[in-house]
Amino acid sequence: MATFCFLVTRDLVKETLWQSWFADLDAAGFPYTIATHCSDPYKITSPWLRATLIPDSVPTSWQFHTPAILALYDHAFNHTESQWITLHSESCVPIVSAARFIQLFEENKYRTVLSHRPIWWDPAIIPRANLARIPAKFHIQHPEWCIVTREDLVIILIMANKNRALINLITSGPAADESLVGICLGFYDRLKDVLNAQSTIVDWDRSPNGDNPHTFQTWTVEDDAFLEKKRAKHPLAMFMRKIGADCPDDVIKSWWQ
Repeated sequence: MATFCFLVTRDLVKETLWQSWFADLDAAGFPYTIATHCSDPYKITSPWLRATLIPDSVPTSWQFHTPAILALYDHAFNHTESQWITLHSESCVPIVSAARFIQLFEENKYRTVLSHRPIWWDPAIIPRANLARIPAKFHIQHPEWCIVTREDLVIILIMANKNRALINLITSGPAADESLVGICLGFYDRLKDVLNAQSTIVDWDRSPNGDNPHTFQTWTVEDDAFLEKKRAKHPLAMFMRKIGADCPDDVIKSWWQ
């Protein structure tokens, strides 16, 4: 069983495609749940997505939404028996078929998929996650868009509930979402057991501002080359962001073949 967590500010960009993909999971008999967090639930106009909103939302802002992730994680733990908990934004789409996702789940369901590495910046100058105030061995960076096992989710929630001062320190710094899971697992020596791999592909090489990845508004030969290269390099990649509303649905569906 898997829980697909959506951390959004509005409706899904490609809701119809997600519904089609989930229908394929249904047809295959794969059990799953969907949980959605939106800091302003009234911005969700889709009845389908609204039905998946968790009851407790927390305020978010750019670079400060880690408490919302923890709210989703807490909901997934307490309301499901899921072995995999995935995290997605509203601009995310699947890039593998439902059948391929199920295969990867069965092969890796007891491993967290977290592409992590040591930080490359000076934490005394750049205050991300307030890392300068915790031991250097926990200076870890990773994408927030990862897949966490139930066993590792327990570790994260233990840290969140029993080490509140530390978690508050980390989450009060910007971009804590790109370090928190790694720090929690590092404290319990669990990083050695995770699959250090990307589950969600993004294009930072064409970032318009250095703070956000490239948005795929259309689909070009250059985009094809990007995706082919990334999929070859990251065999556990199952999702991609940021997808714009004008990105052709038939192109995305062709990736599911």
